[in-house]
Amino acid sequence: MYKIHLLIINYNYTRFLIESKHHIKKLKKSIKSLTIVDDQSTEDISILKQNFCNNLVITSYDKSENNYLNQLNAIEFGINKINNISSGDYLWVVDADDIPVLPKNLSYHLNQDFDILFFGRKERDKILIPKISHGFWVKNCFTSSLMFKYEFIKEKKVQIFSSSFHDIWFYVRICSFIFLNEIKFKLCYEVNNERLIHGMNDSLRIKRYSFKRILKILNTLYFSLRL
Repeated sequence: MYKIHLLIINYNYTRFLIESKHHIKKLKKSIKSLTIVDDQSTEDISILKQNFCNNLVITSYDKSENNYLNQLNAIEFGINKINNISSGDYLWVVDADDIPVLPKNLSYHLNQDFDILFFGRKERDKILIPKISHGFWVKNCFTSSLMFKYEFIKEKKVQIFSSSFHDIWFYVRICSFIFLNEIKFKLCYEVNNERLIHGMNDSLRIKRYSFKRILKILNTLYFSLRL
């Protein structure tokens, strides 16, 4: 059994979780814990409760108009709900519309010395591998592609979950830490999730507008400099 605590963050994506339920339940046998965090979905989640009653928690904080902040709060809420976590354990946060996969050589990767481990993902029948871009950006990286040590989260909790910095998403905050000398990271060429594209999302919106992309890069750089 891997010392991995899997957090699946859900907001109105119940149908994706139900479609993947057999895969997720099979995955439970290989990890230390599974927590599905429902962030106060507006849809009916009764079927989610029926299928994952022992693994489901529902957030209780006041929702924000900023989706990035809701995601941060949901992840922090989920981490705080894990009871049997140790400093050397690993956290893997997955968006509910992605399909988590345990790579075949995962034992090898987890035995490496790292704070943050970046995996590839499958998307529209293509394999996308993370890589360092422009000296301060990790390209092809999203929330579900990350695994990290719990002790890293404990040490950097204040910076990671700060409500400051508009539009700085969780994975962007995590990626920003790799440019600090004391943070150890590894790039992995294996896939740990399949990302489903099913509508407009933050990444696609930014690609449509160059000024938003530039603004996000500047905000991310400023966030990194403040760490």
